[in-house]
Amino acid sequence: LQRCRAGCAGIWGLAAREAGLDQPAHVDALIDIGAAIEAARDVQHSGLDLPSGTCTLPRDRIARHGVDSSRLQRHEPDPALRELIRSLARDCMDRLDLAMDTLPAAVRRDAGFALILARLQHAICREVARDPGVVLKGRVGITPLRKLWIAWRTARRARQAPIG
Repeated sequence: LQRCRAGCAGIWGLAAREAGLDQPAHVDALIDIGAAIEAARDVQHSGLDLPSGTCTLPRDRIARHGVDSSRLQRHEPDPALRELIRSLARDCMDRLDLAMDTLPAAVRRDAGFALILARLQHAICREVARDPGVVLKGRVGITPLRKLWIAWRTARRARQAPIG
């Protein structure tokens, strides 16, 4: 998560300022959401990255789950890899929940775009946790109608938040 936070701090910090968030705690909360989204995307796209030799999955978690690195590159089915991806997806869901919960209610209206992206990524992580094999088979996503529903519901909730 630290790698994701360092990599996205600039863009999410800029997004926070453009949204009118100027207090450091609010900017940090938005950067935390961005880092959680990036970590979740790493898990989501790991099935596409592994065959090319790129691995953004945490090496300590790979070792802890007993995943054979040579099987990673050959993209061979491995129960340990499936369990690793399931575990990472669940961790990402927890990180997304925590990051969204730490965003102060007073700035939720201004940060609605980040909440929408986080909720969409949360839904994708839920699909990955349910069946980690989808990551290994190719691109993972959710239907456009489901995206619309999640975005509309999240935006509606953000608009109902108290004005800061």
